[in-house]
Order: sequence, then structure tokens, then C-alpha cells
Amino acid sequence: VKVNFLELDRTKFEQFLAEPIKKRIKLDTNCKNIRIKKDYAEITTNKGTIKSKLIILANGANYQLQKKLGLIKKAPDLIVGYGGIYKTNNINKDKFYYFFEKNKCGYLWIFPKSKNLANIGFGSFKDKAPKKTLNKLLKKYNIDAKQISEYAGTVSISGPIKKTYSNRVLVCGTAAGLVYAGTGEGIQFALESGKIASDIAKKAVSQNNFSKNFLKRYESIWKKAFSSSMQAGIIFRDILYFAVRKNIIRLLFKIPTEKELKSMVLEGKTPLKAKIFWNITKLFSAR
Repeated sequence: VKVNFLELDRTKFEQFLAEPIKKRIKLDTNCKNIRIKKDYAEITTNKGTIKSKLIILANGANYQLQKKLGLIKKAPDLIVGYGGIYKTNNINKDKFYYFFEKNKCGYLWIFPKSKNLANIGFGSFKDKAPKKTLNKLLKKYNIDAKQISEYAGTVSISGPIKKTYSNRVLVCGTAAGLVYAGTGEGIQFALESGKIASDIAKKAVSQNNFSKNFLKRYESIWKKAFSSSMQAGIIFRDILYFAVRKNIIRLLFKIPTEKELKSMVLEGKTPLKAKIFWNITKLFSAR
């Protein structure tokens, strides 16, 4: 599938985002609990208590606080991943690589950053030892790569959480389940939902109104902006899982076609035949 893409240097990008407020960022401070009071929200941390008129949760794939606040009943399904930056010698710098693994219900990815540098990792629905699997797959596919840094993490693949707002609370990014479930991509939706949340927060402060009835407009706006992408991601996730599990991965690029598949991932447009195939996969899964 031929697509144009922009690859970020994640570390430098996050430093760029933090630059305007770096003096106000509290390092080594962990949120233990949140209590919503009548006139404020109380945040309990390992370094004391903080009071605030409004909270925006952007705490990634950790859903304990959302559960305590009644925004979800159970934690979303997660992909567990491990990877890092590698020095490479035998890959094309102009291509992305995916190797799907049926037994692990996951895939190895290689995103070249330059001629001899790449972001390489493995993510799975059920593999509890992704680092070990990644090393095996590099040998299996004869990938000449030497690791120079590492990362690990989890990504939500269940779609948006039930509610992304409450009294004095907004939830954005991965914390709200705003991730393209088929690929795990979440930076775009984190940035967009964060911008929407900040706009609503500004209005809430100016009007001194932090009720859920006022804040619910946040959810309406982000749904209008990219709920179709969230649904397309769920359909793509289910078709991908079915195709890998049934060892018919090539069929994935026919139903939908490569062109339609690209449109699903990049534009959130789901063709009718993909929806039909999705319903068939659900029927097989139920059986």
C-alpha cells in the first residue's frame, strides 16, 4: 500500500510540546486518587494534595481513575508492545514493514528513520513476553538490527470509553480510548482531543461552570470530528484479527481493497463491503 507519511521523533516532539509549560510540570508526582467535591476537585498525589476547578485526564492507557469516576465499568482491551530504536543494514528506508504472526495474534513493525536507523517493535493481543518474541522474529526474518534504545507500553484497542466527561472532569487521548484500534495510532487523536478539551476548559473557566451538562459539549465536538475514524479502527481491528487468526492475511487487502484500506486508516471511511465482511467475522467469532 503506497501512502505518504510523516514520522515523528517522539522524544523531541514531546520536548517541543512541553517547552511552553516546562516550569509548571511536576516531575516524579503520581496521582493516587481524585475526589470531586462541590466547589473543586481534589487530587491526591505522592507529594500532597492539589485542588483544582477542573481536571483533564491525559494519563495514557491507565484506566483506574476512569473506573473510580464511573466513566467505565471495566478496563479496555490492550495491546502489549515492546520495541526500540535499532541500527539496521538490510532494510529499505522508504518502506514500512509489517510481519503478521498468527500464533501470537500480533505483528512485528519496522519504521525506517534513515538509511541505517529504524523504529522496530512487536505488539500483540495476547503475548505476555513481547521482548522475547521480538528477538525471535528478528532472527526468523533475517533482520540485521542492533538495539540502541528501548521502550515498552500498552495501547487501548477497544475504542472510546463510555463517557469522556463528568462533573469537573474531561478525558482526552488514550485515556479516553481515542486510538485507532486497528493500528494503535493515537498521537493525532490525542492532539486533536487535547485541543478540543482545552477550548472547552477555557470556556468553563470564563463562565465558572464545571458541571457535566456544560462539559458534555466536549464529547459532542470530538465525536463530530473523528468518531468515524474510531468506528473504522474497530472494524479494521476485527478484520485484521480474523485474517491473522485464520491465516488469510492476503484476503485483508482484497476485502477491502488496498485503496479502500488506506482510506479506512487515514480518512476513517469504511466501504460497504468491509462492513459486510466485518459482520461475517463477528458471526464466525460468535460460533
